[in-house]
Amino acid sequence: MLAKYEELVNNRQYEEAEKFKSKLSSMIVKRTSASPDDAMLHAKKLRCSKRFVEALAFLDAAAALAANLQSKHEGLETVKLCIQEMMVCSEIMVANETSTKELVKLHIILIMQEKVKEMKTSCGAEDKWCILQVATALHYIEWCQRVVGQWKKREATLKEAISMVRNAFGDDQQGEHSLLLGTLLHNLGLVCERDSRIVEAGSWYQQAAQAHAKFRKTLFLHQRAVQAKQQNDAANDDQV
Repeated sequence: MLAKYEELVNNRQYEEAEKFKSKLSSMIVKRTSASPDDAMLHAKKLRCSKRFVEALAFLDAAAALAANLQSKHEGLETVKLCIQEMMVCSEIMVANETSTKELVKLHIILIMQEKVKEMKTSCGAEDKWCILQVATALHYIEWCQRVVGQWKKREATLKEAISMVRNAFGDDQQGEHSLLLGTLLHNLGLVCERDSRIVEAGSWYQQAAQAHAKFRKTLFLHQRAVQAKQQNDAANDDQV
């Protein structure tokens, strides 16, 4: 079945490949006792061997296996990592052969977007950690859209991710999410600058700098807390 899927993709029959992929993923899940991590590891090995289409099938299966995990957070984390690996595959493919841009545009990005929809379905509206995973997955999609030159779609994806992070965290911009937010804002500035919207780009860059500054402050405070704990532990050891 892997050969059939690869044939459909190579023949640019992307709609048929999408339908067949679902069957293939189900077959892989049923015929293997592997964990999502095992499927992802196999996908990475296939990617390293430049067998990208096969890798894609196993990443899809890994995401399907993740849905069966007891921990919702663990499942979402795994799906996010699958989307990240799809992004890596896409970037390497296009770098090696520009003709694969069509495959990324018309097939891989659509699979990634499908996975994000599934993540949103299982993501609670008040669960900030889950929302951060979805926003990160959108970041991987917008990066693929950059690789294939889908600038308008990239802008829309960036704005969706930025909105998700800001709605979830509000004025609390100190934490891991501020690093992601700063990256998204900076990338949106790049999109606007490329489109000669210089004033708008400058605004996004300024907001990106503020978000990154807040992340650095968070990191600094965390490091100070760790140092203080180490000093306190050392003092207690001396007393003993």
